[in-house]
Order: sequence, then C-alpha cells, then structure tokens
Amino acid sequence: MTLEMQVKKLLGINAVQNIMAKFQYYYTVSDYDAIGKLFYESDTTSAEVPGGKYVGIQEIRTRAFGGFPGGPMPKPEGGEGKPEAPEGEEPKGPAGPVNMGGGRLQIHTLTTPLVEVADDCKTAKALWMSPGLETGGHVGDLAGSWAWEKFYVEFICEDDKWYIWHFHQIDILCSFFYKSWTDDFFTHSLMHVPEEFKTFDQKWEFINQNNRSGNPLTKTYFYDQEIAPFMDVDLPEPYETY
Repeated sequence: MTLEMQVKKLLGINAVQNIMAKFQYYYTVSDYDAIGKLFYESDTTSAEVPGGKYVGIQEIRTRAFGGFPGGPMPKPEGGEGKPEAPEGEEPKGPAGPVNMGGGRLQIHTLTTPLVEVADDCKTAKALWMSPGLETGGHVGDLAGSWAWEKFYVEFICEDDKWYIWHFHQIDILCSFFYKSWTDDFFTHSLMHVPEEFKTFDQKWEFINQNNRSGNPLTKTYFYDQEIAPFMDVDLPEPYETY
C-alpha cells in the first residue's frame, strides 16, 4: 500500500469517528434533522434502531429518527415544566404521551472504538460501546436511568466525504439509577413485552414480530439473567473492499 493510501486510511478513521461524535451531540438535543444529514442519500442506506429496521434514506429521515424535520423535537402541547408521576406511584418505564421537551435528557458517550477502513478507502466498518443516561421521555413518567448500548456502523465515502451507510444501534440494558440492573432492568424494546413472555428467546421473538418497521430484526444480546452475553456482531477486521 502506498504512503498516500495509508494517510488516506488514517484520515478516514478520524472522519468516521467525528461523524459518530456529531451523531451523539445531535442526539442529546433531539436534532433529528441534523442526524438525517449524516446518512448517505441512497436507497441502500439502512438504520436498525430499537424497535425497527428502516431501509432507504427517506425511511430513515422520516421514521427511524423522529420524523420531526427542521431541528429539535418540540415540547408537548402546553408542557413547559417537568411532568410528574401519579401521586404515590414509583417512577417506572415510559408510558403515555411522548415528551420531547421539558425534563428530557439523553447522553450517550462513545468508547472502545474499533475502526477499519477498507484498503480502497471507499468504505469503513466500526464498532463502539456506548454507556449513557436517559431521563424518562414520556409525560407523567420521568425517571433517570443508565442506558448501555453498542453501535455497529458501516460508512461510505463519496467525493472525499464520509457518510453513515448501514447503522445498527443495539440496546444492552437500561436500569434506574437507584437500582441494580440485576434487580430491575429493561431496554427500549423490552418495555413493550408482555409479562407472560419469560425467556430470552420468547422476549426476542415478541420484539421481532411486533417491531414498528415490519422488517425482520437482527438478533442481538440484551441483558437477561437467563443467558450469558454472546457476540452479536462481527468485530471489524482489515479488508480490501466492501
């Protein structure tokens, strides 16, 4: 490999990490319009997020990330302050009308980057762990929780500019800050699973069959006392071309 291509690969590694940093900063302020612009404009672009898999740039911009064009998502009608849980009830998983305004906060950091740029410098594959926190998100049910995720992302370079091409956000666990995840845990998808589904496979099958996109989901690990963690994505390895 020539020195020029080696330098180009290093620049690519830096570029894709900056894209994901922008993604997280935009995500914190719910600027889904800005997030949509980080994605490659193509029918082959995809985004698999908690609750659905979306294919094509229009599906991603209108369904995967909010569907609120023009910047940060609005506050609920008439809602200025922090909604409260019903008197005498302990805060629990989100329920009720979505609140994208007052009291809402999501911060997801990026750690342990593993990035491989193809030898032809046209694509890249990358994986991050992402510890973070979230604050409710639903009227009448705000509560702080820890949220751990993974991001597996494939990028594409066109005219020397890098874009997100295939995006996979994987929930590992959420737990309220005042409880251990061994006592009380959930993920964004698990919050909608009926209690009669007990085993990991039963929960997973329900999530897959009832996801809002209608497309089959990739089976990934989420915390469950029944099973040990398993490798649910391939670690990026050096490669010549996509």
